[in-house]
Amino acid sequence: MYLILDTSQQGETILAIGDRRIRVSKVYRARYHQAETLLAKVDALLKKHKTPLSKLEGIIAVLGPGPFTALRGSLIIANALSFALDLPVAGLRRDEFIDLEDLLQKGRARLKRRTTLVPFYGQEPNISQPKRK
Repeated sequence: MYLILDTSQQGETILAIGDRRIRVSKVYRARYHQAETLLAKVDALLKKHKTPLSKLEGIIAVLGPGPFTALRGSLIIANALSFALDLPVAGLRRDEFIDLEDLLQKGRARLKRRTTLVPFYGQEPNISQPKRK
């Protein structure tokens, strides 16, 4: 089984589990706090569908472009699980796949061990200047 993480859409998190095809997918809508709740949602999805971490064969994540914090959070989780469980990991940008099935197939072809996924933000960071007092 493969775990798929996609936080590239503003206010939306997509989690999926699949092997040769998508078995289950869940869309969570949250305007804020995507990164803060993601690990609990991954755990709940795996438990609900009786998929222990030991059954995972790899992790596939969307690299972006998308919201800074949400992307960073999902890739931290993908990289941490990959490292802790010694699983291969793959990342694709949103323009490299059509839908979840395509993401799964292309991600499976790119899986690598001992690699680190890096977010693709699609633009320079928008950092506001502190207000002067």
